[in-house]
Amino acid sequence: MVAFANSQGGVILLGVTDQGIVTGIPADCRLEEWIMNIARDRVIPALEPQFKQHTIDKKIVGEIVVSKGKDKPYQTNGKYYIRVGSTNRMASQTELMRLFQASGIFHYDGNAVEGCTIRDLIFTELDRYFGEYQIDFSSESEKNKQRLQIIYWFLQILKAGNVKTGVSIHQ
Repeated sequence: MVAFANSQGGVILLGVTDQGIVTGIPADCRLEEWIMNIARDRVIPALEPQFKQHTIDKKIVGEIVVSKGKDKPYQTNGKYYIRVGSTNRMASQTELMRLFQASGIFHYDGNAVEGCTIRDLIFTELDRYFGEYQIDFSSESEKNKQRLQIIYWFLQILKAGNVKTGVSIHQ
């Protein structure tokens, strides 16, 4: 389910072999409850798949429909999975970065740059960067700039010494 949600969505059929042979599932099992519990308790953030039962050749087949996730990336047991063809694979570092970037959680202009301090920032680049968002950083009062620096340092502490910035850094 995680791999489908992290990719384009998909359908899981229970009671059908990989070769397409209908073997069926037990009629008395509480499969829907079990699937929904897994989707809610074992997937972060929780998924909301759809479950349907069908009867084919007097055998019950379960259908789990997993939509393309809106809250990517999804994980289970601390691992992120994606679909590659007809297989599930643990996401590589590059694939994981793409998942996080696609979700809007971080952008390349927000990547950590280790070992940098506020003194490494080029303030003309700050002006240019914030200007793209109609914010005139150079016009900010010194008090507001100091507040921004305090917020910046607080974020740096939270990031365990990594500096998040969307501006150029002195080389």
